[in-house]
Amino acid sequence: MGFSVAASFTILLITTLIVSGMILSESIHKLKEARQVYIQEKKKAIEILTTEFQITSIAAYNTSPTTHTLTVTIENTGSTTLETSYFNVLVDGVLVDASYNVSYLYPGEYLRIDASGLSGGAGTTHRLKIVAENGVAEYGSYQVI
Repeated sequence: MGFSVAASFTILLITTLIVSGMILSESIHKLKEARQVYIQEKKKAIEILTTEFQITSIAAYNTSPTTHTLTVTIENTGSTTLETSYFNVLVDGVLVDASYNVSYLYPGEYLRIDASGLSGGAGTTHRLKIVAENGVAEYGSYQVI
């Protein structure tokens, strides 16, 4: 009886150590992942706080009885460099294809956005929304000339 108790105790002890090691290893791995997510979210929050731009001018010209061309100029008034390929331009809530005169909008610089073939002729009023890559948006409205 003495040997079987010692053997049982040893087996349970070794099993407990192995399971504890596995749990500890997985816990450390999950904590590292959580820390990485926290760091990424902190960077994203800082980027959003330092992103700011202003619409400096909006010009819309009638190109046919039912369409117009839009030219918008914005200034980066924040401290984050923005990649223009990630900008979204919405006119009256509809995503439109636009072209940009630069690939990156550095702080203190200007960006020209051009879109053509937009619906609405002379005298129509439209709402404009420009969204940067990190979700920061600016709004405006304009009337087609």
